[in-house]
Amino acid sequence: EKLPSRDKTRADGVLWRLLKALPEPYLSKIALSYLIHRRKRRREMAYKILRRTEIPVTLLDDLIVLYEATGDEQLLHLIARNPGLVVAADERYLLAEIVTSYWQMRVIEALLLQAPERAIALASEYPARFVHAIGRLEAAEHLPLLRLLLADNRADTSFLGIYAWTLGK
Repeated sequence: EKLPSRDKTRADGVLWRLLKALPEPYLSKIALSYLIHRRKRRREMAYKILRRTEIPVTLLDDLIVLYEATGDEQLLHLIARNPGLVVAADERYLLAEIVTSYWQMRVIEALLLQAPERAIALASEYPARFVHAIGRLEAAEHLPLLRLLLADNRADTSFLGIYAWTLGK
């Protein structure tokens, strides 16, 4: 932190190479601490590391607390990328806080993988996201439920588009 500004970029590069060599759970814990660092480069490194690692469930509460303190939706995206974290979290909270429909669908997709009954309970509230998740997983076992959703959402053209795509998968 006390380096001259011209050397900080180089130091961050060295730090990045060292971090990539660390094993879990040390890597995730250090990356988590960099999520609130004042240097943008360190925050970017943290997101890059956490996007490609399976975050331990023990860090779920830390991610939620960080999200509530900063309001950075990327923290919730990290949770949505990890099915184990989604199952351990309150899916209704995640779906209410996440604004982007794609990431809402990722929450439902994670539930379909690990706790399908919880995902099915959300199907009528989030029909387009549910259908999109079914298409991504190519889960043909849910076709009867898709037919019921079609009957309820016939007038929604965006739903029909994702429905047709899912049937193609």
